[in-house]
Amino acid sequence: MLKRFFTEEKGQSATEYILIVSVIVGVVLVVGRVFKDQLQQIVGNVMGQVQKSAQSFMGGGGQ
Repeated sequence: MLKRFFTEEKGQSATEYILIVSVIVGVVLVVGRVFKDQLQQIVGNVMGQVQKSAQSFMGGGGQ
């Protein structure tokens, strides 16, 4: 019974997928913490450009 437990590969792929996903999530969390300030600055710049473009579009479209 013990030998069959260690040699049976049924369900092994699910375990591998869970490990892969957990490693990816861990990497994303670490990168997010390390580059938090830079990411906030990038998102802020992009949102500022979007807002500027939207105002230009709305202001220029009615004239």
